[in-house]
Amino acid sequence: MQAKGYGESQPKVVDEDVNAAYPFLKIGDILTESYINQLPTGQQEEAHQVNRRTEFRVLSTDYIPGN
Repeated sequence: MQAKGYGESQPKVVDEDVNAAYPFLKIGDILTESYINQLPTGQQEEAHQVNRRTEFRVLSTDYIPGN
Protein backbone atom coordinates (compact mmCIF):
# COMPACT_ATOMS: atom_id res chain seq x y z
CA MET A 1 0.00 0.00 0.00
CA GLN A 2 1.19 3.50 -0.71
CA ALA A 3 -0.25 6.66 0.91
CA LYS A 4 -0.24 10.05 -0.76
CA GLY A 5 -1.52 13.29 0.77
CA TYR A 6 -3.45 15.75 -1.38
CA GLY A 7 -4.96 19.13 -0.72
CA GLU A 8 -3.17 22.22 -1.92
CA SER A 9 -1.33 20.38 -4.72
CA GLN A 10 -4.49 18.74 -6.14
CA PRO A 11 -7.60 20.50 -4.84
CA LYS A 12 -10.72 18.39 -4.42
CA VAL A 13 -13.56 18.92 -6.89
CA VAL A 14 -16.93 18.86 -5.12
CA ASP A 15 -19.00 15.86 -6.19
CA GLU A 16 -22.53 14.74 -5.27
CA ASP A 17 -21.39 13.01 -2.06
CA VAL A 18 -19.54 16.08 -0.78
CA ASN A 19 -22.46 18.31 -1.76
CA ALA A 20 -24.87 16.07 0.15
CA ALA A 21 -22.74 16.36 3.31
CA TYR A 22 -21.88 20.06 2.84
CA PRO A 23 -24.70 21.75 0.85
CA PHE A 24 -22.89 25.11 0.87
CA LEU A 25 -20.35 23.55 -1.52
CA LYS A 26 -21.76 23.28 -5.03
CA ILE A 27 -21.07 20.36 -7.37
CA GLY A 28 -18.10 21.22 -9.58
CA ASP A 29 -16.56 23.75 -7.17
CA ILE A 30 -12.78 23.35 -6.87
CA LEU A 31 -11.52 23.70 -3.30
CA THR A 32 -8.52 25.93 -3.90
CA GLU A 33 -7.09 28.02 -1.08
CA SER A 34 -8.50 31.21 -2.63
CA TYR A 35 -11.97 29.65 -3.01
CA ILE A 36 -11.99 28.42 0.59
CA ASN A 37 -10.82 31.81 1.91
CA GLN A 38 -13.84 33.47 0.23
CA LEU A 39 -16.27 31.33 2.25
CA PRO A 40 -17.77 32.58 5.52
CA THR A 41 -15.50 31.87 8.50
CA GLY A 42 -17.63 29.02 9.87
CA GLN A 43 -17.53 27.16 6.54
CA GLN A 44 -13.81 27.57 5.85
CA GLU A 45 -12.65 24.85 8.27
CA GLU A 46 -15.24 22.40 6.94
CA ALA A 47 -14.05 23.05 3.38
CA HIS A 48 -10.42 22.61 4.48
CA GLN A 49 -11.36 19.25 6.06
CA VAL A 50 -12.95 18.07 2.81
CA ASN A 51 -9.87 19.13 0.85
CA ARG A 52 -7.40 17.70 3.40
CA ARG A 53 -7.24 14.05 2.51
CA THR A 54 -4.98 11.06 2.11
CA GLU A 55 -5.66 8.50 -0.58
CA PHE A 56 -4.35 4.94 -0.51
CA ARG A 57 -3.47 2.83 -3.50
CA VAL A 58 -3.00 -0.93 -3.34
CA LEU A 59 0.25 -1.77 -5.13
CA SER A 60 0.01 -5.55 -4.94
CA THR A 61 -2.54 -8.16 -3.93
CA ASP A 62 -0.30 -11.22 -4.06
CA TYR A 63 1.23 -10.99 -0.55
CA ILE A 64 1.42 -14.34 1.24
CA PRO A 65 2.22 -14.07 4.99
CA GLY A 66 5.03 -16.27 6.30
CA ASN A 67 6.93 -16.68 3.04
